[in-house]
Amino acid sequence: MTEIIAKAYLILSRAHTPESDIFLRVYGQAGQIRILVPSELNLSAGLFEPGNLIWIEIKQSGDWAVLKDISRVEMISLLALRDYERYLWICYIINFVKRWFYHFDKNLFEFILKQLKKQPSEPTIDRLKFELEAIEILGLYSDKNLPNQILNEIKLIKSGKLGPIKPEIVSKIREYIYSQLSTLE
Repeated sequence: MTEIIAKAYLILSRAHTPESDIFLRVYGQAGQIRILVPSELNLSAGLFEPGNLIWIEIKQSGDWAVLKDISRVEMISLLALRDYERYLWICYIINFVKRWFYHFDKNLFEFILKQLKKQPSEPTIDRLKFELEAIEILGLYSDKNLPNQILNEIKLIKSGKLGPIKPEIVSKIREYIYSQLSTLE
C-alpha cells in the first residue's frame, strides 16, 4: 500500500454499503480513483456529496484507496441549493468529468472547480463554452477542418457574444466536440 499526503479531490459520486461504509469516486492528483470510506470515518453524509472538494489522506492499493483522514472540505454541493439551474449545472459538470477526465491535469482541475462555482446564465451556451474550453485545455481543439459557419459560431460562443443558437448548429458543434473527446478513449 502507498501512502498519499492530503491532496484535494473532487467527489464525483458516492454509494453506501450495507455495512455503513461509503464508496467514493473522485477526481484529483491521482486522476479518477475509487475510495472506500470506512464507517468510522463516515462522520456526516453531507461531507461526501458529489461536487464537494475534499482534502484527504489515503492508502492506495491497486484501483482502490482507503480513506485515512480528512483535513478539509469545501462544500461546493451547497451551491446547488440556491436554484434548480445551478443544481443542473453542477450535475452536468460532474457527469462530464466522470465520463471524460481520467488523468489529472492541474489546469483542467482548476478550470473544473471554477466552473462548478459559476452561476449559469444560458444553459446551452454555457455547456458548449465549457466543453470547448475543456477540449482546448486538453489540447484537442483545432479549427482547421471546421466549416466557416460552425467556426464563426464557436468564436461567438467563446467570446460570450452569442444570443440564441439554432439547434442544428448546437448539434454540429457538439458532434465536433465529442469527436475530439472520443480520442481520449
